[in-house]
Amino acid sequence: DDLDLLDPMVSKKGVLSAKKMCAQTLPLNDPKISPLYGTFIGFPKTVMYIGGQDIFTPDALLACEKMKESGVELDMVFEPEMPHIYPLLPFMVESRNAFNDILQHLKKNIN
Repeated sequence: DDLDLLDPMVSKKGVLSAKKMCAQTLPLNDPKISPLYGTFIGFPKTVMYIGGQDIFTPDALLACEKMKESGVELDMVFEPEMPHIYPLLPFMVESRNAFNDILQHLKKNIN
């Protein structure tokens, strides 16, 4: 609820509505709807960029915990003042840095 007030891009009401729409007849705790209810065993190396003002932050941090417990090689970048999908917002320094970092990760792992 606290993040609902901070996130300028996504609202709790919108997230719940979209989740129900996508789930259709599946329960909301089905791994196809929320990967948090599945397993991360065998998951590839992952880089997570998390903004502290993103309504998904609690779930993203939980996903990171579960990935680490499952032995996933994980790099996490946490920016406390950033909103949802901040690496894709080109008007902030933190966004440009994260976007360039993503490009570097992709270039390293393409071949």
